[in-house]
Amino acid sequence: MNPDENPAPAESSSAASPNTEQTIKDRKAQTQAIERQIAESIPGHGDIRQSSNGALFTCAGGDRQWVGGADVVVQGKVDMESIVEALLKQWSDHNGYAASRGSDSAGVPSVEIVGDEGEGYLVAQGAKGDEVALTSSSRCFSVPNGFSGAGSW
Repeated sequence: MNPDENPAPAESSSAASPNTEQTIKDRKAQTQAIERQIAESIPGHGDIRQSSNGALFTCAGGDRQWVGGADVVVQGKVDMESIVEALLKQWSDHNGYAASRGSDSAGVPSVEIVGDEGEGYLVAQGAKGDEVALTSSSRCFSVPNGFSGAGSW
């Protein structure tokens, strides 16, 4: 066989197929759309700095989920109690979502919003006094065997 006739190397099993890449893009877009709605529900919100990329985390059974986040700048100092109350009111039993109160390790109030399909959003005090941190995760989705998902998505 002459060198020009060598078949192309097989795609590695750790590479994402076009269908897998599209699934990741779809889950990311869906998750970020709700993330933005939640951010816009925060009383006194100003600048919403939504991360353009996230990462893939492993779910039970080897599936993956897209995880990202946003920082929301509010006018004045963050009042997590008021923010939690407003989000609980707006997102409890809202179009397939449930909201519950929580707190971080320092006892600062937070809220978790979970969708019927397993996607989740955690709203907590940000790193700065005028920021709220929003962490989001898509519902889990299947990936081909051997798929690593490493890197930024």
